[in-house]
Amino acid sequence: ELRRAEGALGQAGGEVVEERERRTAEALEAARKHELELELDYDAFRLLTDTLREVEHEQGAHVGRALSAPLAERFSALTHGRYGGLDLNPDLQLGGVFVAGVARSHRQLSEGTQEQLATLLRLCIAEQLGTALVLDDHLVQTHRERADWFRSFLREVSSRIQVIVLTARPDDYLLAEEMPDGAPERDVSPLLRAVDLERRIARAQVRAPATSGVQEEGSPPR
Repeated sequence: ELRRAEGALGQAGGEVVEERERRTAEALEAARKHELELELDYDAFRLLTDTLREVEHEQGAHVGRALSAPLAERFSALTHGRYGGLDLNPDLQLGGVFVAGVARSHRQLSEGTQEQLATLLRLCIAEQLGTALVLDDHLVQTHRERADWFRSFLREVSSRIQVIVLTARPDDYLLAEEMPDGAPERDVSPLLRAVDLERRIARAQVRAPATSGVQEEGSPPR
């Protein structure tokens, strides 16, 4: 009876161990499969990230190349051919300006010329995207001859995109006969509207606070 009991106990113990071993092997195999899936997911995400970065860089390079030509052409026209090509990188940062075939930093240009170049770049980007553009007195340091050039150029661009100019110097953008002349606004042409914001913006009237709680007879309530 003792031997039978020991045999039965040994057999039962062996089955338990075998079952545990089988479950452990299954868990190990499942873990290996999960690890393989994670590796595949990681490789896929890495490939996707690298591809997106490559496409982004390529598209940025295309945009830079696409904008370089019209920007350089307009900048040359503005400066009467004084400056040649422009080095525009994929991040749309200006690498340099070519003067007599030699690349120079745009920071060597005068502040007014830098403003004009930045305005041209904004206009070229807006045209490329087909979106509206708001300019807030970007040409305050531009002399009269170049201001006249920009006046004509802005009207040409406005036939393709909407351009809104906020300025305290309307004579830089409008001829004398195009001014609102006391009216709130004036339609100069089907593509050009001049608005006098001083006549359009309603300013709130703020009264001084009362100095005492006593109200004079006949005075309106504060």
